[in-house]
Amino acid sequence: MYISIVEIDLPAETDCEVLKDAFMTTGPRYVDVPGLLRKYYTLQNGTMTGGVFVWDTLENAKAGHADPGWRKIIADRYGNEPRVAYYEVPTIVDNVMGAVLPDGEYLRACAIELELAKTRAVSPTTELQA
Repeated sequence: MYISIVEIDLPAETDCEVLKDAFMTTGPRYVDVPGLLRKYYTLQNGTMTGGVFVWDTLENAKAGHADPGWRKIIADRYGNEPRVAYYEVPTIVDNVMGAVLPDGEYLRACAIELELAKTRAVSPTTELQA
């Protein structure tokens, strides 16, 4: 497993509340990106935005950020290029799952959790309404 960390400097006049709304609008474009497991949008004191991307392979991570369309959207919106760094993730500490696992075992555990969630008869929304 790999992560990429993207940093983008924000223009001084950026309205962070509007930017947070934009995250919800742009999120769906990342749903079917090959190899992308998760994306966390980030915001730092109104001076920087970006994201932490969790990928299955380094190749998919690099391909995901090499897309000229993605880079153009960022350049057009923020007026500068993103900075991207890649890291291997050999071990994961997951306090929600209560486990410390190597990357492959972690991905298998997540897949099992996903399958269990799909088979649950009661959704969290239904439980809240009861």
